[in-house]
Amino acid sequence: MSPSTSPGPGVGPDAGADAGHEAHAEAGHAAGHEAHADAAGPAQSAQRRVPLGEGLRRQTLLLLALIALVAVLGFGASTSAVVAGRLLAALLLVVALLRACLPASLLGALVVRSRGLDVLVMLALAGGLAVLSAAPNL
Repeated sequence: MSPSTSPGPGVGPDAGADAGHEAHAEAGHAAGHEAHADAAGPAQSAQRRVPLGEGLRRQTLLLLALIALVAVLGFGASTSAVVAGRLLAALLLVVALLRACLPASLLGALVVRSRGLDVLVMLALAGGLAVLSAAPNL
C-alpha cells in the first residue's frame, strides 16, 4: 500500500469503533421510534395537522405584537431611532403585562419559560432599551 492511497472504509484502527457506534445509534433510534409509537398508540402515532385559521387564531397576540414591532421599526427607520427605542420598550412592557395577567392558553408562542421568568426577561429588556434609547449620541 502506497502512502498516497487511503485504505478505504472499514480499515484502520478506528474502523471498529465507528461501525459499532453507528450500529448502536441506529438500533437506539429505531427502538426510540417503536417505544414512542407504543406509548402514543396506533391512532395517535401520526402527527395532527392544524388548519391555518386555527393556528393563526392561537397566535393572535403574537401576530399583533409582530405587527406592532414592524410598525415601530419602520417608524424608527424613517424618523427617529430614539422614539423607536422608547416605543419598543413600551411594547415589551405591554407584552410583559399580558404575559403576567393572561393564561398561557391565550398567549401561544409568547409563552417560552415560566411566567415569572418570562416577565422578568421582558422587563429587563424593556428597561435596557429605555436606557439605551435615552443615551446621548444614539
